Amino acid sequence: MWNSAINLWSRAIEMKPTSWSAYYNLGLAHQQNKEYEKAIEDLDTSLKYQSFNRQDSLIYNNRGLAKKELGRTEEAKKDFLKALEVDPKSIQALTNLGVIYFDQGNFVEAENQFKKGLQENASDPFVNYNLARTWAKMNRHKEALGIYEKLLQTTRNNPELMVDAAISYSAAGQKDKAQALLNDAARFTKDEKLKQQISDELQKLK
Repeated sequence: MWNSAINLWSRAIEMKPTSWSAYYNLGLAHQQNKEYEKAIEDLDTSLKYQSFNRQDSLIYNNRGLAKKELGRTEEAKKDFLKALEVDPKSIQALTNLGVIYFDQGNFVEAENQFKKGLQENASDPFVNYNLARTWAKMNRHKEALGIYEKLLQTTRNNPELMVDAAISYSAAGQKDKAQALLNDAARFTKDEKLKQQISDELQKLK
């Protein structure tokens, strides 16, 4: 029964069927296995046994992530907003909500959420990266590069970061830096879609 997290937490629920944390962790285990419908069911049950406190924010946030994976974007957004209603300082919920707005092309609101996240932790690399991506979409490439350059110093061999930074370098007129980063990204990535993007960006520089 202990061979997997799913078996572990399922057994815990058999022993204590009203444990919110057992259902929560079972939901996370299903989520890690990409069993998103099951994850949502477990997280729903977890909420039934949990009171209105900061733990609820974690449940809503992870339920939102599962719904996002299923393409239920508006439902996911509601869960992230609910998570923030419980815990307005949740970096996870602020960032996930910002990503929703980013994907929808609402860059002003995405920027707002990421800035709130940085108020809680100014050095969080994921929030900084998403803010830089947002500024790039808003054609604020010099501001984006201020973040990208710091991330490139601390994050090794991340081809997605390299490509995004290269796009901003190109837009800022720094073609040599853009080309060097794209060539580096091509060496580090095995993702075919990203390889094609790198090829396309290199063609633009010619």
